Order: sequence, then structure tokens, then C-alpha cells
Amino acid sequence: MTGRLSVLAGVVLLAACGGDSTGPSNANVGGAWLASFSNFSGSGVTCNATGISIQISQSGSTFSGTYTGGTFSCVGPGGSVVVAGGTGTIINGVVTGNSVSFDADTPDSHFTGSVATGGASMSGSGTDRIDIGGGQTIVLSGSWGAAKQ
Repeated sequence: MTGRLSVLAGVVLLAACGGDSTGPSNANVGGAWLASFSNFSGSGVTCNATGISIQISQSGSTFSGTYTGGTFSCVGPGGSVVVAGGTGTIINGVVTGNSVSFDADTPDSHFTGSVATGGASMSGSGTDRIDIGGGQTIVLSGSWGAAKQ
């Protein structure tokens, strides 16, 4: 019975949309971006980052890329630290309409968000699971934003 209800609901939705099964087009996220992260916090640690350069290549609804640079500042129980960013890869990128999701280096660093109308910026939230050694892991969650260059 549940399967038939799902099919019926799909037919009603398709008819309400005028029969167009193509759906909305995907946002274009390909190109150069400048990103920042704010209030990534957890386990008594809060981190922010600015000036991260991202280069994305998109093919249909998937994308990948690289990131480099930036300045990262974190405050925690042991004090504060400011470090220069490194380099890495953007993997598992998917864009559906204006929604995006991707990982930075591994699925332990996962981000979701949306592309603004016109495609000049995107923003959202993310979670980063960090191995701090000694078998300990902390999870930081916060906001991110990027502007197309």
C-alpha cells in the first residue's frame, strides 16, 4: 500500500508541475572562490579561518577541486594559536539545484549549503572531525561562506 501511495503522490506532483520531468537546473559552482569559516567550535575549542582560495571543476551535478592558503585562528583550553593554511582537495562534491555538499580531504570534514541566486556566493554549515592524537578526536561545527572570484 505504501508503494502505491508514493507512486500516486509522484504522479500528482508531476501533473502539478506541468509534466516537466527535467526539474531545476543545477547552480554553476565551477571556478575560483575565496572562502572563510566562522565559529567552528566543539570540545572547548573555537576556530575561524579567512582567505582560503578554492578552485572547483564541475561536471554536471558533481564537482571536485583544491583549496590552499588562508589564516586559521583557534582558541581552546590551552590558549590560542594562529597558523597559515595548507593545501588539500575538495571531494565528493554534489550540486542539486542551488544546494551543495562536499568534503575537504575526507568525509570527516563535511560541508553543506546553498548557492545564492546569481551564483556569486555560497554559504552553509559544516562539521570537521579532527584527530588530536592520543586516540582523542574532537568534532567542530560551524558556518562557512565563499565568494566567487
